[in-house]
Amino acid sequence: MDIPEVNQLRSEVAALRRRVAELEAASASHRDVEVALGAARQRLYDVLETLPVYVILLSADYHVPFANRFFRERFGDAGDKRCYEYLFGYSEPCKNCETYRVMETQAPHRWEWVGPDTRTYDIYDYPFKDSDGSPLILEVGIDITERINAEAALRESNETLERRVAERTAELHREKLTSEKVIEVMSGVFYIFDAQGRLIKWNKNFERVSGYSAEELARMTLTDFFVDEDKRLIEQRGAEVFARGESWAEAEFVSKDGHKIPYYFTGLLVEMDGAPCLIGMGLDITERKRAEDVLREAKADLERRVEERTAELHAASLYARSLIEASLDPMVTISPQGKITDVN
Repeated sequence: MDIPEVNQLRSEVAALRRRVAELEAASASHRDVEVALGAARQRLYDVLETLPVYVILLSADYHVPFANRFFRERFGDAGDKRCYEYLFGYSEPCKNCETYRVMETQAPHRWEWVGPDTRTYDIYDYPFKDSDGSPLILEVGIDITERINAEAALRESNETLERRVAERTAELHREKLTSEKVIEVMSGVFYIFDAQGRLIKWNKNFERVSGYSAEELARMTLTDFFVDEDKRLIEQRGAEVFARGESWAEAEFVSKDGHKIPYYFTGLLVEMDGAPCLIGMGLDITERKRAEDVLREAKADLERRVEERTAELHAASLYARSLIEASLDPMVTISPQGKITDVN
């Protein structure tokens, strides 16, 4: 073999050795990427498993490739069944399902759903892509049953209060009761003021709630029972009664010892001894106010928790996606700790 052929052979062997070294380095880098991706997937999985809401992925053919612990505990494991098969026992997709609108619109969608457990869920659906590019739907479901029950209870309380006021008002118009009869039938705070705002009639319950004696009440006026910020409202509503015949207000009734009680007041214009007067009653709405406060606090806490968990989910999803994209880029390496580095 002449010298040129030997040199060429040596050159080819050297190139082959370099290629082998490159392949070995690439293989090691690929193993590092797999380790990093595995760790990232585990972290994401751990986050999803601890969320107090359900998170699932739905495929185009109605299968459930992923469901977190919350969903599994509520509805069981889907296995190889489609969502409509194992949730409802149907043989075909639900007619009113709004989830799969996302596949058509490729836009987020929010709606409410009553699950097979008869609880109501606030649903958030998002278009999603699997690692191989196939379309998926990411669905987050928040149990809002307690909030809905609280809202229903509050509406019922308001309706009951309005009905009681309407019934009492109807009695006044229908029977044209004298002031003495009104005092006898009214169970709430009852009162009559003249056109100058002076208190001229009241029931025993008014004395009990206010804490004033009959002698003291006889010297008091319409606004003496309210804090400064409510006095103008009461004056305005009192003027409305004399202007148009009726009015109502919600304000805090202040007793002699300074105790404040939220009341719903209603007033009507009547004539007594030929003079116009404001006749009305007040109902204690303390329990309704407490229910409203509890509902507001529960709603604010739920929204805060959802925002926090949604932010965690979004951050974890972005991180996992960045790792997947980086693993496909030959110019990028990923350390076992998940740190992405450009080889250039």
